[in-house]
Amino acid sequence: IRLHLWDIAGQDRLGGISKLFCRDAAGALVVTDIKDPKTLENAVTWKEQVDSHLESDGENIPMVLAVNKYDLVEQQELDGKQIDETMTQSYLDDFATGNGFVGAFRTSAKSSSNVTNAFSILVREILKQKACKSFQLFRHIQSTVKCKYTENK
Repeated sequence: IRLHLWDIAGQDRLGGISKLFCRDAAGALVVTDIKDPKTLENAVTWKEQVDSHLESDGENIPMVLAVNKYDLVEQQELDGKQIDETMTQSYLDDFATGNGFVGAFRTSAKSSSNVTNAFSILVREILKQKACKSFQLFRHIQSTVKCKYTENK
């Protein structure tokens, strides 16, 4: 498996994501900033833009939500301070499910916390979707061949 990663940070200043970044995409990791709840809402817009740029068969690609800079929150919790309730794992799981993400992870690029897990789930969901499409194609071909064979008798 080979992953090609595009960092499209700052695209919001240019009016959105270019179709170039979305072409032939099989999945996406949408990264937000745990210290800026507004970026969580922006993640939904990013997801919608990616979905709209893809020419698919009605099925969206798997997308995982990575809420980054969790190391800052871990330190805040260690200091006995309360974290924003919109950044609890339970809230993020509900947010992800409600907005069509296949998972949500509080990650830290600094400490590598949960980064592997986020990518593992993304790859698993991509492979699951590809396998399902392959199986559907196989069943279609199988039924077509069977029908043609029966018709030729």
